[in-house]
Amino acid sequence: MYNKIEKGEKMRQTKIVIRPCPICLNKSGEILHNQRFALPDKSVLPSAYDIVCCKRCGFVYADTSATQKEYDQYYQSFSKYEDSSIASGGGTTPWDAQRMDQTASDLTQYVLDKKAAMVDIGCANGGLLIALRKMGYVNLLGIDPSKVCVKHVNQQGVPARVGGLFSENLSDFKNSFDCVILCHVLEHVCDLRSAIENVIGLLKKGGILFVEVPDASRYLDYFIVPFHYFDHEHINHFDEHSLRNLIVQFGCESLASVKSTISVSKSNLYPTVYMAFRKQKGTKSDAIIKPDLNLCERVKKYIQRSKENSAIRTVYDYVKQAYLQFSRDTLDKYVLSQEGIVVWGVGSYSLGLLSNTVLNKCHIISFVDSDVKKQNTYIGNIPVKSPQILLKHNGPIVIASALYAEAILAQINEMQLENEVVII
Repeated sequence: MYNKIEKGEKMRQTKIVIRPCPICLNKSGEILHNQRFALPDKSVLPSAYDIVCCKRCGFVYADTSATQKEYDQYYQSFSKYEDSSIASGGGTTPWDAQRMDQTASDLTQYVLDKKAAMVDIGCANGGLLIALRKMGYVNLLGIDPSKVCVKHVNQQGVPARVGGLFSENLSDFKNSFDCVILCHVLEHVCDLRSAIENVIGLLKKGGILFVEVPDASRYLDYFIVPFHYFDHEHINHFDEHSLRNLIVQFGCESLASVKSTISVSKSNLYPTVYMAFRKQKGTKSDAIIKPDLNLCERVKKYIQRSKENSAIRTVYDYVKQAYLQFSRDTLDKYVLSQEGIVVWGVGSYSLGLLSNTVLNKCHIISFVDSDVKKQNTYIGNIPVKSPQILLKHNGPIVIASALYAEAILAQINEMQLENEVVII
């Protein structure tokens, strides 16, 4: 149900939401943006949703029609963290290892005992657990929905098991841990309140909950490409106020809130906020949710910047030692000529481009991606293949990646391909 509410000179469109506010359960939201995607075949997630701002507490989130069960199914089937050579979270690149070391160092401020029982839920390839082990922590456990990731963590000598925030076997660990870690997990979770209630149940009284999430209040300050921070996986957009509003409802006191940045590629920084909480009593409290509209206003400015962006991208070519500029407008000639192109990249950015730009009018003969999990799948009726197929492709290559365009360009140079290359 939609209606328009006039305030001063502004007309704001509101709706009765499909997904009640994950923090305060309010059912009315202001529509900030409609985000659309082209998703891989067999994906259980919706191809569009509204970004809304809760009319009661000010939280910004995706009003998705998918259920928590469908998101769990998606992460079990399409985990992008399984290939340790290309995924973040495993500490396999210098910038990712630095990120893991910094997070482990942050944790040492709140967990002093090196024998403390610590669990990292959503541990991916275990980079943080390995960093903690290097710092002397000996009682560590990883939990992740991906069997491949769990196997990799176990091979690194750190105990890990398959599971998630809603696994039935979590009850085996009731009141067992001195610290629960949720790093870049909560932005993916549909049923936030149940997730936090489950997590608090794992902690001993006085235990520490350490949470790090993208800081939506600074999306504008770390602008990469239009609408980069709105994808089919990130459905909650926190700042420190909304994160506190969520957690303190479950018998926790806030100990610290720190804004920072992390490296998510060789040249891109990502705004984050981490908070530490201490479990006081039970799993519920009468803490008051404090409304805050600053987040909503900041996200609106980010959306406006995305709409106004000229779509010119500057990418550094490390082989040619030069900055190169590219524009989406160059796609127009491929629309007119219908020359067969290969699109390198099937992440959230390229899936958004397929629904919102003329890329979907080009004659795409194949997608390629280095992630083996994505290879041999289809987007529409177009296959996703290994980059090796480019050795037999003489036509243009279109790079569609928000974070890794430079790395892909370097890989093309290493393959000694002479194709025309366009970055969008």
